Amino acid sequence: KTDGSPAIRLGDGDPLGFSPDDRWLAANLPATGNGLSLLPLGAGEARVFKAEKVRFLPERVSPWMPDGKSFLILGTEQGHGLRTYQQSIDGGEPKPITPDDVVGDLISPDGTRLLCHDLQGKFWLYPMHGGSPREVPAIASDETAVQWLSDGKTVVVRAPGPLVVK
Repeated sequence: KTDGSPAIRLGDGDPLGFSPDDRWLAANLPATGNGLSLLPLGAGEARVFKAEKVRFLPERVSPWMPDGKSFLILGTEQGHGLRTYQQSIDGGEPKPITPDDVVGDLISPDGTRLLCHDLQGKFWLYPMHGGSPREVPAIASDETAVQWLSDGKTVVVRAPGPLVVK
C-alpha cells in the first residue's frame, strides 16, 4: 500500500499479470520446472497449475481474459510448436488457442479476438470462439504490440529502436 504500511509478500514466481478484478496475480514458477500459480492479493490460498501435456514458457502474454475466469499462456507440447493456450482458473489441462508457431500478443477488450504473430512476423486477429484468422497488415513484422485500447479497434505498437510509439 502507499500509506507507509509494510509490503506483504505474495509468493514465489515471475509475475505475468493481475486479474481484471485485482484479486489474483498469475505467476510463472520457474523453480518447479513447469508450473504456474495464482497468488491471491487478499485472503485465500494460492492455486498451483502443473499441466501434464503442456510445457509452460515464461514469456508474457496478455494473460487474463476480461471475465477473469481464465488466462492465456505460451507453451509447447509433444508434436507441436510454440502456441498460445487458455488456462481456466478452476484447473484442468490448458486448451490450445492458436495453431503451431503462432503466438498470442494481446486479447481484445471484449475477449473475442486475440492479436497474434507468426514466425514470419505477420500479425493476425484470431477469433476466440472459432472462425478464420484475419491478417493485420498495418503492423510491421519488426514492431511490437503494446496495448489494445478500450475502443476495441486500436492497437498501440512500438517500433524497433529507441522507444518510438505510434
